[in-house]
Amino acid sequence: MDDTIKIGQNSYTEKEALNQAIKYHKAGEHQKAEYFYHFINKYNPRNADVLHLSSLVLYHYGWVDSAIYWLKRAIVLNNKRPQYYYNLGLLYLDKGDHGEAKKCFTLALECNADYQLAKNELMRLN
Repeated sequence: MDDTIKIGQNSYTEKEALNQAIKYHKAGEHQKAEYFYHFINKYNPRNADVLHLSSLVLYHYGWVDSAIYWLKRAIVLNNKRPQYYYNLGLLYLDKGDHGEAKKCFTLALECNADYQLAKNELMRLN
């Protein structure tokens, strides 16, 4: 595997490409962020963070079911990140599935018992 990812006219390390994608994402430039996420995922399909962040872009576009699919793939690759479960719970809430949302928030707390955002959602749902 080559050590760089060619995106447009530029070459990036995986870390550099992810940092650039996150900058675009935080700036609200979701199309550019997703473009970078696509190339990073092509380079390394086992990067759970890229799948997680891609799911957030999909959600931004209103594609909740696709966002759930990609976030579940991220969890398969790394089931130790409470924010993955938390965001999955939020997606289920958006769909009106409170039962699945509660399960996700509970799993987030199993990863990190101090994850306050998940605690807040569980209290709100009970």
